Amino acid sequence: MSDLADLIYIRISINFQSMKIKKKNIFVHKCDYCNRVLTLNGPDYDTYVINAEHKYFCIIQTPGKVAERDCLKNYLEDKKKKNEYTIKKRLDKKEEKQKEKKEEEEQEKEKRLEARPRVLAKLNALAQDFKQRQFKNRHQR
Repeated sequence: MSDLADLIYIRISINFQSMKIKKKNIFVHKCDYCNRVLTLNGPDYDTYVINAEHKYFCIIQTPGKVAERDCLKNYLEDKKKKNEYTIKKRLDKKEEKQKEKKEEEEQEKEKRLEARPRVLAKLNALAQDFKQRQFKNRHQR
């Protein structure tokens, strides 16, 4: 059985009056979710749904009631769960990276704040030294 092409069963009906043999093609395809064989046409056909990706899904439902079997719905739910799981992983990784960056920035700020008094003290000492040199140079001339 080929997954790509529809399978064809040939039903032969014989008309005894004219003795002609008529062939009717009955198309069969597998459900892409549960691998159940679906008869696409004929008197005892199965109900099915085709999505935009050209995948076949079986659906068993009586009108006015909830579907007993809906493979398309199950397929979409499974796909959604897989995508949500990978998206959650990506979001968690991004959040961890952002937390690490914030922690690094906070550490850098703390280092800068710790270094400020030393730098300010050195700057004040240099400014006083520079003023004293200017004062000495003015008086020596």
